[in-house]
Amino acid sequence: AAAAVGRKPKHEDGTLEGRYATALFMASGDKLEKVYADMAGLRSMMAESKDFKLLVETPGIDPESKVAALETICKKMGAEASLINFLKVLIENKRMAKLGRIVDLFEVF
Repeated sequence: AAAAVGRKPKHEDGTLEGRYATALFMASGDKLEKVYADMAGLRSMMAESKDFKLLVETPGIDPESKVAALETICKKMGAEASLINFLKVLIENKRMAKLGRIVDLFEVF
């Protein structure tokens, strides 16, 4: 099944983080502003909470525990479902530590 493909970002970044940011951008569709606000919220939490930053950046935390914790946090902040799914993909692919850079790249799109 072909996924609904949204518009491409104006800025292209061929790095691993850039490809993830592009995928999220394209998956956001008409909710781009909301997803951007959610991403900015995650970045703020990483800056303000050492525990949250540790959760994001520590690869040794059990993936299921990480998903459960992030789902709870995202639901409390009212995050877009596409962002929650995106975070699950990052966790499954052991790329969660790249979140900060992905948010930075998403911002320039």
